[in-house]
Amino acid sequence: MKMLLKKFFLITDKHFLQIKKGGVFIFLKKIKSFFLIILQTPLYIISVPLIFILRIIRPWYLIRWHQLNANRIGHFSKETELLYCEMKAGINVPVQRYLDIYYLTKYISNKQLEKMWRRKIIILPRYIMVPVSRVNEFINNFIFDENIHKIVKPNIRMSKDSNNLLERFKPSLNFDAEEEKKGEFFLRELGLSNKDKFVCLGIRDSAFLSSRNPEKDFSYHDYRDGKLEKFIMAAEELTKRGYYVIRMGAQVLEPLKTNNPKIIDYANTHRSDFMDIYLAAKCNFSVTTDYGLDEVMVIFRKPIVYIGVVPIGIMETHNENTIIIFKEHIDIKTKKKISVSDIFDRKLSVGLFSQTFTENGVFLEHNSSEQIRDAVVEMDERMRKVWKSTEEELILQKKFWANFSENRKKKYHSDFEKNGGSLHGVLKSKIGTKFLKQNQSLII
Repeated sequence: MKMLLKKFFLITDKHFLQIKKGGVFIFLKKIKSFFLIILQTPLYIISVPLIFILRIIRPWYLIRWHQLNANRIGHFSKETELLYCEMKAGINVPVQRYLDIYYLTKYISNKQLEKMWRRKIIILPRYIMVPVSRVNEFINNFIFDENIHKIVKPNIRMSKDSNNLLERFKPSLNFDAEEEKKGEFFLRELGLSNKDKFVCLGIRDSAFLSSRNPEKDFSYHDYRDGKLEKFIMAAEELTKRGYYVIRMGAQVLEPLKTNNPKIIDYANTHRSDFMDIYLAAKCNFSVTTDYGLDEVMVIFRKPIVYIGVVPIGIMETHNENTIIIFKEHIDIKTKKKISVSDIFDRKLSVGLFSQTFTENGVFLEHNSSEQIRDAVVEMDERMRKVWKSTEEELILQKKFWANFSENRKKKYHSDFEKNGGSLHGVLKSKIGTKFLKQNQSLII
């Protein structure tokens, strides 16, 4: 009971603080939400006997449910894909007969993705499932102290494929015939045929989150941003190699300035929910700063070049068709780069806030245009099977990942993984070869 009262007061305080910060607009939103809850009262009443019935039949037929995090495209795509792959792999699957039901958050980040997931899994209306879920949790607090009807995510921490499931199963989503025709039509609108090679370019900035929730300060995410101008050299190089380059993004801060007709600023011209998914699924590979949209490429098993990855302790390591270079960590006092081991020692391997780095005396330096170009060229040549690694380069890769694995054992990082689930399975990704050679004294 004390815990319940404590939770009640914490929630109340949170609402008052939000109203104080957001003013009249937030107050009116909360009034609207309050009246919606009142309108749902009959559903809450019905949910009480329903929960007891579900618990009675549970030994013979278990019904479970889970809210999908649909408000962020990265979570909506990859977390759902991993849940689906876990089901196919027999992970977190009940021994008795069962039915899994899903429902979505209020805001849907991408309607096309929602449409495609509805073809694969049972998604019920939120207004039905929220009362059922809340009543179930309430009853758990007072009577059963268990939540067997909730689908848990034991092997999904921050959307990480710690079981290397994505390589075991084909993509779960696909386009129907009508959608294929629609996608080919829009490719022609962009100036491409369905036989042209193209690369998706995704560069994170603060525009999307700020536009979606302007009253909230998202600056704690700024350490993950990229610099658009740093990617122009790589984009130009790709066009010389026969690719179109399509700049992605639902909301972006600045336009992509270029006179090259094969570099298309799709984010500021033809952008749609449907084409976000279609382009991600059909691209030859992606160049990205490791943010939400690239998880759509992941679920369609696309090769990815990750640029400016930070924090390094949670970088994507499950896919052998991945090349990674990370932001250089500069000690503010000495002006020198710090090593990977130092990054782990300073507890920055899982630093999730901009201030975490500044408080630890570290400045994050964007990758240079040349570093980005080199990583992109390597991906192109690996895909065309003309890339040849020297013995020295192969040894460097092995040394890096061995060092990375040892550093994961350090207490702060290992505790982070123990408390929330493993971030990595079998390590299969590659660090950009030239980047690795240029920085081997820092990462070995």
